[in-house]
Amino acid sequence: DINHYCLSDRLCPEAPIPILSVARTEPKAGGAGLVAANLRSLGCDVLEHYGSFSEKERYWVGHHLVSRVDRDSYHVEPTGEQAEHLKPRIAETDLIVISDYCKGAMDWNLARLLITSGKPTFVDTKGIHPEWYKDCFALFPNRQEYELLRGQEHLFQHIVLKLGEEGCKLDGVLVPARK
Repeated sequence: DINHYCLSDRLCPEAPIPILSVARTEPKAGGAGLVAANLRSLGCDVLEHYGSFSEKERYWVGHHLVSRVDRDSYHVEPTGEQAEHLKPRIAETDLIVISDYCKGAMDWNLARLLITSGKPTFVDTKGIHPEWYKDCFALFPNRQEYELLRGQEHLFQHIVLKLGEEGCKLDGVLVPARK
């Protein structure tokens, strides 16, 4: 992800949008890269594999996001090749974290290979294919994704409902965010 922090003191004459002057640009890990960085910050050794690459550019004026430019799935590794590449790497891991943002890098076969590996598997997905992740150790939907799962909660060992600043609910029990 790339964040552009901008100044703006006038509107564009061609359209009612702000003219931005970039004051500072900060690249940072996003998506699965952010998950890996967070795990490292907790002291975990992380073995990463990315099946697709995307880029988000956000333009900020003060605390207001005024534009976002997405370059989604600009490289997607075929899932069959990923499965073959991952089989020996799975043996090296204690657990698996899947960040499936539905950019084309995951399919049924790859998901099932990971879920049935015998390793505890934690899944954050956009929720389009919940059956792919049946029997995972923990699924991490946000509120909107959780609504799509209604009636299918039994497919997962645990559900961690992400509630943003409020914290999360682990199997229905509120775990407040640290302030």
